[in-house]
Amino acid sequence: FTAHADRVSSVLKDRGATARSALAASWSRSLVQHGLDPAKAPLPHQLGFAEFREAFSRAEPMVWAAQETLDRLFVSVGDAGCCIVLSNCDGVILDRRVTSATHHDFHDLRPGAVWSEACAGTNGVGTSLREGRALIIHRDQHFMARHIGLSCTAAAVRDGQGRVAGALDVSVAGNELSP
Repeated sequence: FTAHADRVSSVLKDRGATARSALAASWSRSLVQHGLDPAKAPLPHQLGFAEFREAFSRAEPMVWAAQETLDRLFVSVGDAGCCIVLSNCDGVILDRRVTSATHHDFHDLRPGAVWSEACAGTNGVGTSLREGRALIIHRDQHFMARHIGLSCTAAAVRDGQGRVAGALDVSVAGNELSP
């Protein structure tokens, strides 16, 4: 974990890095605005049952509308060892698709876990929500050393008024896929 934290620190010592790189800008937000430490290895914040039920009910129409799409996407990539998650606009994982064989690889990506940039640093879900766009956070591009085994491809999901309502993320653990 120390080597990753040293790399983050080295990049952020270059004051112009945040202007040249969206990744460095996200790392800076994670460190400066959110006070996160890349070397720490806490589990993602997990909502309690009542908090999760409330978050789910606010986004329930989106979750139900996404079911068929989540299922089709999982059929396409599940056998490759991928995990699919749908979050709300606050980065709370609301739904997930994962095989029983890879379930342990994606323990942190579970319903009720909060993957906002403020809670988990640079990551697919949180950073796509923050930036409102599709992106890839590949392995050591994650801010938290705990998550450098994941490669995440995420896209912001928008509501009928064009506001970011959530994120759809496809993640893979390990070295199976390149960026």
